[in-house]
Amino acid sequence: TVAAVTVRSEVDRVSAIIYSGDYRGARNELLKMDKTFPGDANINNLLGYTSRKLGQYSSSAAYYKKALKINPKHLGALEYQGELFVTLKKYASARKNLKKLGQICGLDCGEYKDLKLAIGNKR
Repeated sequence: TVAAVTVRSEVDRVSAIIYSGDYRGARNELLKMDKTFPGDANINNLLGYTSRKLGQYSSSAAYYKKALKINPKHLGALEYQGELFVTLKKYASARKNLKKLGQICGLDCGEYKDLKLAIGNKR
């Protein structure tokens, strides 16, 4: 039997490409997936991540914004958008995302801890 292609299976497949460091290849695959599965928060989050890793900060910001419009409590998008804010030296915005993460998943969740580490003691 042929396995059904789902958002989850496609995200898992592209995550392997991302973990290999091929952000451009992963982004190209994600753009195709976005056409097949429009309006998916996970796909938009990963488009934001790969765009950020490629230095395409305005595209990255737009994808994170879209992911959070679809799912305002998307932990990965809140963390990664916060990391983009740190890159752009928008520390107050990064701290807002950190506060949201703390409210949604608590101070022990991985996304909260990772963003807290990324912010460090920056002002």
